[in-house]
Amino acid sequence: MLDQSIIGIRPYVEDLVGLDEGALRNGWRTVRRTHKTERWPTISAILGACSDAPSSAGHRGSGRYRPATEIEREYQMRAYGQVRMDNVTDLDASYHRRQAEDKEAGRLKGPMQLNPFASKRMMH
Repeated sequence: MLDQSIIGIRPYVEDLVGLDEGALRNGWRTVRRTHKTERWPTISAILGACSDAPSSAGHRGSGRYRPATEIEREYQMRAYGQVRMDNVTDLDASYHRRQAEDKEAGRLKGPMQLNPFASKRMMH
């Protein structure tokens, strides 16, 4: 049972890594208190609660734009061949990281992927 739980939790961890810890804690608290079904909440429900929750720094979590770090710019280069966003949210950065990892692992389907954050089709 523990092995199955770890397999089930891993995708959530991958999608939430890099979020502000305070926003993540507050968002998860909100989800625990408001989730009404017996199934696990969707990742979008958790990310939505995290972006609405104040972070430990006192600002909104994943919805606030900030300058991209060097590693976040590197993820964009690896995923798209160029930097498309100089200012990112935590959600943008997480998406770009996953795109870069998926590209390198050969998991992307087709020659093009839509980046919902930049709203442009990008060659991979």
